[in-house]
Amino acid sequence: MLYKRVKCYYQKGMPIWCGNWPQDRPMPEDVTETTCDAIVGPDGRLHHWDNYADFRRSMYPPICDQLDAVYKALSYISAHGVDVGPDGRAWLEKIKVIKEMYPKSS
Repeated sequence: MLYKRVKCYYQKGMPIWCGNWPQDRPMPEDVTETTCDAIVGPDGRLHHWDNYADFRRSMYPPICDQLDAVYKALSYISAHGVDVGPDGRAWLEKIKVIKEMYPKSS
């Protein structure tokens, strides 16, 4: 992830544009200009630093995919002799029961 110091344009205290103002877009009268930290996203667009948490959250896989990956990783280490503790074992068992009750369709 690339971070940059760029021009930022605010309207009523909210960031409305990061980077150079587009030449083909008229500048509203009540806009203020300053510099701010921005993130260059995978799409090449600049995202205001204040939105970093929301931006990062939007880049994560869906929570169901994350939980499935945790289940698979915990199952793997448990199957290879690592003690995952009572909570880990209980959680694995609950998920296993659900997966057996509702298997993936082929």
